[in-house]
Amino acid sequence: MKKKRTEQNEEIDDINPYQVDKLSKIPTGLILTFLKFWAAAAAVFFILVGGIDLGLNFSRPAADAYAEMARTIVGLILVSLFLAILLNYGIKHVCHLMHNRRNNAKKWMVLNIKGFLAFLAYLVYCLVTMTIVFLIVAFMGKYHLIPSLLENNGLGIEPFLTGAIFIVVDGAILFTKNMIIKLYKVLRYRRLISQD
Repeated sequence: MKKKRTEQNEEIDDINPYQVDKLSKIPTGLILTFLKFWAAAAAVFFILVGGIDLGLNFSRPAADAYAEMARTIVGLILVSLFLAILLNYGIKHVCHLMHNRRNNAKKWMVLNIKGFLAFLAYLVYCLVTMTIVFLIVAFMGKYHLIPSLLENNGLGIEPFLTGAIFIVVDGAILFTKNMIIKLYKVLRYRRLISQD
């Protein structure tokens, strides 16, 4: 009887809890990048392509250029609002749950602010990034650099392409932010060394 208990205890001791969880081997940056891609694609899909019925019809061209511009601005604001909600109340919390002493997950988020001010900051950030994304998609659509996947005469915006372009723009801003922080730390360290 004692022998059985020791064999079971040895088997339990041999189990490594970190080997059981296969998802823990996926890098944090890859997880957060995929979540951001999904959030941008979901925002475009649910606001512009379909899903939520807001009474706005983005499929037909507007009567004049001013109506088309107004409709584009409304779409941009709604997509940015939806994306800000997803980034602030969803992905940011996942990032904070993944953050620990060994894994600095916060470096993968552009903004690390708490409270309602964080939502406003994310809204401004999403307005800026989605404006850049819309301009890139419009440029690509105008010069036929991408096939129109929506088969319409409008802008031809597509969720997955928009998500991919958002990841590129977000990555450029994130790289710039991390380089500024690194440069600040190096300069601060040199100043402390020179004072001694």
